[in-house]
Amino acid sequence: MPPDHWWWNWYRTKMDYDPIPMLEKVRVPVLAVWGENDVLVPVSESRVAIESAFARGGNRSVNCRAPVNWSLGGKKYRKK
Repeated sequence: MPPDHWWWNWYRTKMDYDPIPMLEKVRVPVLAVWGENDVLVPVSESRVAIESAFARGGNRSVNCRAPVNWSLGGKKYRKK
């Protein structure tokens, strides 16, 4: 989808939420998973931001996994 597609403008108005303040308050173990080909969430930038938020909040029980696919495995889907 090109960056100037109408969907992106709609998405920005609906998804303008910053989860960082909430993540800094989480005190339970966390498993964070990203799909390596996710076009909406940049994996490396997102991972750093989320791990940093948990660390600032004192949560040391964070396990981040990337790249994986949506089946939570390390292999890519193959169309049959």
